[in-house]
Amino acid sequence: MKSCIIIFCLLLCHHVSGQSREAFEFNKIYSYALQEDVGKIISVLDTIPDEALTEEQRKIKEKYFHRFKYQDEQVDHNTNDTILISLLQVYHTYWRKTLLDKRNKEQYDKELKDSVMAFLRSHNYKPSSVSQPDIASNFGQHLKDFLKQQNYYAATGKTGGLFDLFIWPKEDTTTYQVKLPETEVKATIIFIDSTVTMGWQEYATFGKYYAGGWATKEFHYSVRKAYDTNSENFKVSYLTHEAQHFADYKTYPLLTGADLEYRAKLTELVFARETLYNLIQTFIRNANKEGRNSHAFANYAVIRDLSCEIFKKNFVSDIEQWKKVSSSKISKSSERLLKQHSKALKKAGPDAVTELIN
Repeated sequence: MKSCIIIFCLLLCHHVSGQSREAFEFNKIYSYALQEDVGKIISVLDTIPDEALTEEQRKIKEKYFHRFKYQDEQVDHNTNDTILISLLQVYHTYWRKTLLDKRNKEQYDKELKDSVMAFLRSHNYKPSSVSQPDIASNFGQHLKDFLKQQNYYAATGKTGGLFDLFIWPKEDTTTYQVKLPETEVKATIIFIDSTVTMGWQEYATFGKYYAGGWATKEFHYSVRKAYDTNSENFKVSYLTHEAQHFADYKTYPLLTGADLEYRAKLTELVFARETLYNLIQTFIRNANKEGRNSHAFANYAVIRDLSCEIFKKNFVSDIEQWKKVSSSKISKSSERLLKQHSKALKKAGPDAVTELIN
């Protein structure tokens, strides 16, 4: 994985417990959003009359219609910096088009590159720390360089199939020693404060889901407001997940998204206790065996393989069936699958293998 490419590794959800079945089914629209298919959300919402929805659901429908269907929302850009606002308008246009029409993604990718290059030229950008003078070939890194000149930190690259953008003004670091199923690593966490934008997933779900952290080959990044650092959400679903990525980048340098996510999600299940069944339910809800979204396919593969291991069935989607299985059995089965995957990767050649799960 190239250092300019980022993988957003944890999606956080703020939700109300004890929802009715109707509300739960309505909230499945967010799964479509995370699978980069807001067009499907609009199609679904178009079939649901307002009188069949709760007041909260009607508000969500209105938000989606104004942002994606009518495209007339009053946008809060979370900043008064006019330079950032103009840049966010570029990315919002790209995200909206791509999320509504995946078939023309390559065209919209090109439009984004052209728009970012025009943005940089309009602000008299001159490369400083970037060695590559050709902006078109590495526009994301040049954009990060420009934002650094404006005293902002940024992350660019692709999350799933979309170019993404994180911007924040402040950060600090903390180092942790993290035990993993097969090794132990030292993880330096860069905590991010006061984010200006948290990427297309936040945009597509109106802040319901967003990336709480990610890893590069050098560092781990964490959005501070996303976590209680004493919680299992942080210690397991963020820290061990990202540490597994960090270890895998070194052992399997060419391994790509779906396999990396498969391994990190299994690692979560090895260590999770109080959040275990919620994790499994999240993986089930956001699983998709079709398409190129690495998170969605990894969710599918984890549940598929664990179902075969535990139930001798292909894909068990009923969370009540999972709750009948002890946490220790799920933990041991997850660790066994992870080690089987490691064995297969080493057999394929750790320095050459790019993907394995299918």
